[in-house]
Amino acid sequence: MYTCIEAEFPESVTSQLHQNTLSRSLEKETKMMFSSVLRRSSRMMMRGSQKKCRYFSSEFDHETFVSDMLEQVKDVPTATDPFQSSEILRNLVKSNVLSYWDMKENPEKFFMAHRLLATVGLGGFGIRFTVQFNLFAGSIVGLAGPDQLGVLDDLQKSGELGCFLLTENQAGVLSGFIVETTAKWDPSTQEFVLNTPNDAAAKNWISQGYTAEHGVVIADLQVDGKSYGPHPFLMRLRDDDGNLCNGIRIDDMGDKTVANDLDNARVWFSNVKLPHGSLLNKFADIQDDKYVQVGDEPMRIEVIGQRLMTGRQAIAEAALVSARVLHMKTEEYAKTKICNGINGETTLLKMPQLKSVFDRSYRELDDTIAFVAGVENRLNDCLRNEKIPDEVFFSYTEKSSVVPLTGTAGTAAFVDPTRCYHYGSRMGTKPRWLLMLHYQSAFSSDLPVLGKRIRAPRLVSEVFDNDVSASVLGYTHQHIIEVKRARIAQKV
Repeated sequence: MYTCIEAEFPESVTSQLHQNTLSRSLEKETKMMFSSVLRRSSRMMMRGSQKKCRYFSSEFDHETFVSDMLEQVKDVPTATDPFQSSEILRNLVKSNVLSYWDMKENPEKFFMAHRLLATVGLGGFGIRFTVQFNLFAGSIVGLAGPDQLGVLDDLQKSGELGCFLLTENQAGVLSGFIVETTAKWDPSTQEFVLNTPNDAAAKNWISQGYTAEHGVVIADLQVDGKSYGPHPFLMRLRDDDGNLCNGIRIDDMGDKTVANDLDNARVWFSNVKLPHGSLLNKFADIQDDKYVQVGDEPMRIEVIGQRLMTGRQAIAEAALVSARVLHMKTEEYAKTKICNGINGETTLLKMPQLKSVFDRSYRELDDTIAFVAGVENRLNDCLRNEKIPDEVFFSYTEKSSVVPLTGTAGTAAFVDPTRCYHYGSRMGTKPRWLLMLHYQSAFSSDLPVLGKRIRAPRLVSEVFDNDVSASVLGYTHQHIIEVKRARIAQKV
């Protein structure tokens, strides 16, 4: 149960925000927006004790950063093709106005950069920007081992671009959960051999994939004939002359209805040799030709997908800022648009109906911005600490509510994830196997493959038919209801 409380913005934040708006590089609507968003009385949905929202960090000079960032992206609106757009990003990367390390060391700056960019435009460059700093560089920050992190500084100095190769042609909405690209360890050469086994496994709609020199590719790691699931590899796509490296094929996805300043690519690999050090090894590595887990946290798709979560936060913030700028531009137009009122000519903005719409819209928009600010505040702590701190977790619930699931081999637990939250495994000293069966919606059992549709195996069909949850939990799971309704509809 969430409750609404007043967002408690420190006076220093409002003051700092006001100073930001004095930057001469900001356009009028940008100044108005940044000053009003946090000055307005906003409400934020939070649970537990009231906390101050650190939407703006005191760890960097905001006015300088705003000015420098907007100066770097001032030509974005006129960059109408991938070459122009990518050159702006290369210069931005080399300027070091925003560091690759900011995601971990100063995440407020990282998210603020996305909001600033939204005041310029949210076209193809916005996607290109977040691919570079979040998906590509951010994956290295989060997945590289200590000896590999130095590559970030080299990449920033060179201004070379990168992409994130996860989604495959057949995956559809299950991107990340279907990875057929393989990286087989070859002990004779001490290399990984990267292959696309079929067209369905080609990396698909890879943003910045055509202009990038580098990529973080997600492939199924196989050692001695055994699959260890998706793992991240840092690889070079093009040489110093811009030519594709051996064994790599890239096709342009063609023109789109919008955002054609962004290139999108489909990518295939054929016996591409990757050195041992290409595996980002914070969580797993190859030692003595054996797969080894590094530390307590196993590699899995949720670990790889960390950047998808930060990306959703950044995109949400940017979209809200863009919406507010649009509202303000509309309001400025309404101030000058003449129309007929009851007492003669007036402006459109003075019409009671429109004024009411603007007031309500601004209020709702600012409430949402304030809520998202609170989410970012919590997320920033997690990014700095690289985990959800226990004290944060227990601010939402009592320790007495935690139910530890432990047991010897063969122990099983039936858990409904819609009514509980798994906040992390506390590993023992020995390796273990964990088998997890999930309810599957009727609408995700069809997978598109090369224009044809195939029926996926019903791994939990007996659960659907026998309604195990009703006897174990005492109620019927919603997904089971969906499946039964769908089956009835098909029979009809």
